[in-house]
Amino acid sequence: MVKKETEYIHSFKIDESRWQHGDEKENPVTFDSALRMDNGKMCCLGFFAQSCGAKVDSMVGICDPLELVRRYDSNKILSSSTKIKSILSRKDGRDRAEVDALIHANDNGNIPLESRKKKITNLFKKLKVKVEFYNSKEK
Repeated sequence: MVKKETEYIHSFKIDESRWQHGDEKENPVTFDSALRMDNGKMCCLGFFAQSCGAKVDSMVGICDPLELVRRYDSNKILSSSTKIKSILSRKDGRDRAEVDALIHANDNGNIPLESRKKKITNLFKKLKVKVEFYNSKEK
């Protein structure tokens, strides 16, 4: 039996040097991450929203991309709203289950780094989104 390759509808990259996530040693269980923190770092969904065209400054303190859409879409501030909604929303407009799972995988400090990256990659794959991790600080 031949395994069918995933057809991705979107792709983006996460720069690990700017990635805000739970940490096993320093931050065991936070669940307080936001798309973009005051320190300039972003969670996995922040990198996703930015790749869809969301402005980084509009993300400070907002916890998920659909909250960003709900807050700014009525003013048509985000040209990225349609793409974010089409990937992360169910037909009834509610968040897909993968959104909460991504927040948990990103923020839970009890998950080792490599397992966290694999879990995030697999959750985005369910949404037909390809994610790659890299570190801009490494030479």
